[in-house]
Amino acid sequence: MGSLVYAHQLRRDSIPVAGMISRETIGFYSNARGSQKYPALVSLFYPSRGNFIAFVGNDESGDLVRRAVRRSRESARFPSEGIAGPPALPGVGWSDHRSFWQGGYPAIMITDTAVFRYVRTITPLSTGGQSGFRKDGGGGGRSSECGRFALGRALNLRPWALSVTLKWVHAN
Repeated sequence: MGSLVYAHQLRRDSIPVAGMISRETIGFYSNARGSQKYPALVSLFYPSRGNFIAFVGNDESGDLVRRAVRRSRESARFPSEGIAGPPALPGVGWSDHRSFWQGGYPAIMITDTAVFRYVRTITPLSTGGQSGFRKDGGGGGRSSECGRFALGRALNLRPWALSVTLKWVHAN
C-alpha cells in the first residue's frame, strides 16, 4: 500500500508529521431514523440518523479526533461525530490512516461511515445518483456546507500538502 510506504519513508527520513487526515467516503446523507448502523455496542453512544460526518482514529490519535470534531463544529453547521477507538473495532482502521499509525504518527479518517450507513457503498450496484445528495449539491440544505467545509483551516494545521487520496500535515 502506497500510504504505508510513504509513512515509513517519512519516519526513516525523520520528517515530523503533526497528523494525517485520510478523506474516505463522504456522500451519503439521510435524516431517516435507523439509517445509521454501527458495530455492536457503539450504537449506544452515537446517533441513529446518517446525517453527519465522522472523524475516526485510534486511541493514540484521540487528541487529533477531538480537535477535528471541535473545529468542525465551530466552522460548519454540518453535524459531526468522533471516535477514537481500538483498531480491532470494525471501521476504525479501514483506510490509509492506519498506515500512518503503523509509522508512529497520529492519523484520522473523515468519512460518512460508508458501509455502516449505505450498504451499496462498495458494490457493483453503487452509482453516483444514489448518494443521498441532490445533483445541485443540496441535500436538505446542509450538504453544500459540508462541501464548503475547509478541513485544513478548520483544524488549523499548516502547512499541508494534498494528494488525490491523502491529506497529510507536516509539523512547523
